[in-house]
Amino acid sequence: MQMTVINRIGRGATVIAFLAICWLSVIPSEIAAVDGFNDKAKHVFAFLVLAVGLSTFWRISRPFVVSMLIAFGLTIEVVQWFVPGRSASVWDVLADAIGIASGLLLASRKLG
Repeated sequence: MQMTVINRIGRGATVIAFLAICWLSVIPSEIAAVDGFNDKAKHVFAFLVLAVGLSTFWRISRPFVVSMLIAFGLTIEVVQWFVPGRSASVWDVLADAIGIASGLLLASRKLG
């Protein structure tokens, strides 16, 4: 019972993180809500959170998590090409990949 509640909360948090990342990725840079951090650090952290959530709470296989999140990262970069004040960057996708790998490594460890 306890694990079911934790799993539901984790799934909900993953969906909220995904929606927040979508929104923060497509708003023009001059009104970006999260600005105090290095751009690459934001990418690493965002994709780490998604990788942990998808593999831990949604129990999606690692290869599918990697494929899905790389595709998501590439999609974000394409969309940002058309957003005022934003640009596409291969370095952002690399930062996404580092976040994905870090998240999967973290999720593979049994904490507690």
